Amino acid sequence: MFTSRLNYSRDIEAFCQRLLKRQRQTRTFFKTAFTVLRKPRASTLKPVILTEGDSWFDYPLKSLTEVMGSILKHTIGLKNFGVGSHTNVIDHLIADKHVNGLFLRLERSGDTSPDLVAKVSDGQCGVAEKSMPSHTLFEALSRKEIAEQTQFILLSAGGNDMVNRAQRHSILEYDGSWQSSYDPDILQDEADRVVSHYIGAIQLRDQYAPQAHIITHSYCYATHTSKGSPIQFDMKEVGFVKQFLFKLFNLSWLKIPLKSVGLNLSELGEITIDTDAHLHKVFDKKGWPENQGESVHPERQAFIKVLLDALYDAMYDIPQRYHEVCGEGLERFDLLDIREECQDARYWADYIHLNPLGYQRIKDCFKDKLLEYL
Repeated sequence: MFTSRLNYSRDIEAFCQRLLKRQRQTRTFFKTAFTVLRKPRASTLKPVILTEGDSWFDYPLKSLTEVMGSILKHTIGLKNFGVGSHTNVIDHLIADKHVNGLFLRLERSGDTSPDLVAKVSDGQCGVAEKSMPSHTLFEALSRKEIAEQTQFILLSAGGNDMVNRAQRHSILEYDGSWQSSYDPDILQDEADRVVSHYIGAIQLRDQYAPQAHIITHSYCYATHTSKGSPIQFDMKEVGFVKQFLFKLFNLSWLKIPLKSVGLNLSELGEITIDTDAHLHKVFDKKGWPENQGESVHPERQAFIKVLLDALYDAMYDIPQRYHEVCGEGLERFDLLDIREECQDARYWADYIHLNPLGYQRIKDCFKDKLLEYL
């Protein structure tokens, strides 16, 4: 599918066809207008932008549900899953008239840094990757039609890696102080592993689209709420969806991604479903001081900041690491430090994701950097 109104696609083949059509139209126009316009101006064309990443680019599972989300919005009242709702960084960028780009979207909620360099989806980390694999950056850049016209590659990765590693290995039994209740070496090792995958993605850019600028980001300090992910519904018409729409459009597959965020369509009457805040479940299990309501205890806040700082510090050294690996200086790469952005609970949807208002603020950070080059 290519959504011309919003200027993006999630399908590589459709995107290639769009670029080829644009190329033909541009050649025809400038051939006709040659006596007036001797040379095509790059600024007359929408910049081609590839996006690959995690839920900060995809929240909440838009890569899987946006088409049927629009139908479900008008049947069961499903919110924020449809085309046209701006619930993540890329949604907001696509809608920004100043950026005015042509986007190929490769992201998937749950993706981790190895996906930056994977030739094909590994079918493991991202939501429903096994049954409905997403395209990879390699697959996109290996298409000459895309590689030659790509001006920007936006990346978002590392958050899931760090949180998953912390939950399984770094967070220790609480012994009276956060400083001695986690393993810093494990965080550092994981941050270094994330950076190695960023280096791999940069090398893909160098090989296939050396003209492209890569822009990526740190993560905001997620210390403002401990609640799980809210999925909002008006379930009064859910029977209609189950008995009619699912059969008519063969939508049984949609139950998988919805169930992964806590929705079981066999249950009636739910208005809002909060999935578990898994990081805080681990804190609870390890005996860390309890949160009061939805607020995050200062000891937990301190650890979360250290975790995100470890990732940022490692990413800050990407130019140096790149030089060590490749033997030359890194060009056309920007890291946005957004750790201090959105430091108010009103910007957060849950313990790890921003809400549309928060993602709009992060969009502005990306937009400002993009406009430096446009």
